[in-house]
Amino acid sequence: MEPRDLVGPARPKEAG
Repeated sequence: MEPRDLVGPARPKEAG
């Protein structure tokens, strides 16, 4: 998981 994943609503990596 990247730090950006911790920020904002939970979303699948595909959305990133």
